[in-house]
Amino acid sequence: MTKRVVMAAMLSMLMAGTAMAQEGKSEVSIAGNMTATTTDVGGFTSDATSTFFYFRMGQYLTSQMVMSGNVSLFGTSSNGGASSNVGTNLGFGLKYYLDGAAKSALVPFVEGELHMVLLSSTTSNITSTMTGGGLSAGVGASYFITEDVSADLSIQGFGDGLTDDYGTDITQSGVRMLFGLTARY
Repeated sequence: MTKRVVMAAMLSMLMAGTAMAQEGKSEVSIAGNMTATTTDVGGFTSDATSTFFYFRMGQYLTSQMVMSGNVSLFGTSSNGGASSNVGTNLGFGLKYYLDGAAKSALVPFVEGELHMVLLSSTTSNITSTMTGGGLSAGVGASYFITEDVSADLSIQGFGDGLTDDYGTDITQSGVRMLFGLTARY
């Protein structure tokens, strides 16, 4: 008897997630940021501009969990353009709304992803390509402007392991703050 109750409960949870998918519950997000920094070390000044653009498409698995795929484009230019990095991330991940999407005006969430990285770096007219993978995780909040559209703010920590053309292993990590919009349909 207990096995039947457990099986019925599992089937109900599966059907609830399937029902959300059948309703066409999906979301599309765009986000990004731009930073300009000036660094002064012992009288040597360096200026840098960094940009990050993020596009994500997701499908609701439940009323609170979204599975997604994403593409990120990023770049950095410094020293008047003498050095630059341009890269692309392709990833997949999960986003979990802590209060259910569109149940209140402000809904917090947690998110995480695994991604592949392709990065081209140019310094002193020498270009190298780096490839690898990484992960990111973060927290944020969606402020619902309408029932289907939200303005989003998130803070993500990330870490990547890359290998360049010459076999050198490179790690990069950091924190980024993203501002964006999400539409649900």
